[in-house]
Amino acid sequence: MKMTGKTVVITGASRGIGEAAAREFAEKGANVVLLARDADRIAAIATEIGETALAIPCDVTSFKAVKSAIDRTLSQFGSIDVLASDW
Repeated sequence: MKMTGKTVVITGASRGIGEAAAREFAEKGANVVLLARDADRIAAIATEIGETALAIPCDVTSFKAVKSAIDRTLSQFGSIDVLASDW
């Protein structure tokens, strides 16, 4: 499945299934937005993935933090096509 031009937002992207999903979607050509509380870890993953990845530190229990992350995603990539959550 090709994901070129699609944008995927992934919560819990700092490890486990979230990290694996980010890498897989990126490999398929998607822009990936990594959300997690561990800013250093998601920044490292985004750097490894490259320019199609955006790391945004975010506590998904905070409406304000999630809204800010969504706004930043839309500003960077223009749309959101998939939202993947690890919870």
